Amino acid sequence: MRKEQIGLYHIDCPIVAVTSIDEDVNHYELYRSICEGLFRCGYSVVGVCNVENKIDGISNVNFPKALSENLGTHSKVVSVNHEFAQMIKKYSPDIIVMFVSEPIMERNAWTYNSCGEMMHVLCAAMDVDISIAMIPPHEVNEAFVNELEMIYKYRFSTELFRIFMSTVGFFWHIEEDSVDKYDIPENFILTQYVRNNIGIDVFRKGDNSIVSDIIAYLQEE
Repeated sequence: MRKEQIGLYHIDCPIVAVTSIDEDVNHYELYRSICEGLFRCGYSVVGVCNVENKIDGISNVNFPKALSENLGTHSKVVSVNHEFAQMIKKYSPDIIVMFVSEPIMERNAWTYNSCGEMMHVLCAAMDVDISIAMIPPHEVNEAFVNELEMIYKYRFSTELFRIFMSTVGFFWHIEEDSVDKYDIPENFILTQYVRNNIGIDVFRKGDNSIVSDIIAYLQEE
């Protein structure tokens, strides 16, 4: 494992980041589905996630504490890079899957600049090979997809591999300052929100197509 001139180790392991736009989506279920699917296919998986529920069969690891500490960006990047290098040395995984809990952007444009720091640090610390985004259920078009791809490419220096639409919605109670979550039928999302095959999939529990696509990517590399 060689050390680069800028003080970072080369992370020689494929990395998947499961990300979201807005917090009220079920991208943890997507993360869990990917980890379990890769494990069933015989891959040694390290799942990096701060959620307490652990996944059987894989190595469950928390994110480095530096991500949430009051440090400068460079210090966070170096610390995260070194901890991931040690993680690979300890577990020797075939692949790392990360659950990026902080949304990369909010639907409220005024809060955009306060989001995405976690993903920014992770992508600066190492190469993220596969980025997957989950978006809330709402009307989308090709311009939205193109803008999202540009955000991942130019802000995070990673290619957006797939986009999923959440099957969890919410209703905001302004007076009570609270959110009620509810499940949305898959066929409703397909007919109301996803049209003209613009590159967005609806998240389906038990659908292993994303796992097959990740494996195909790994075999090509």
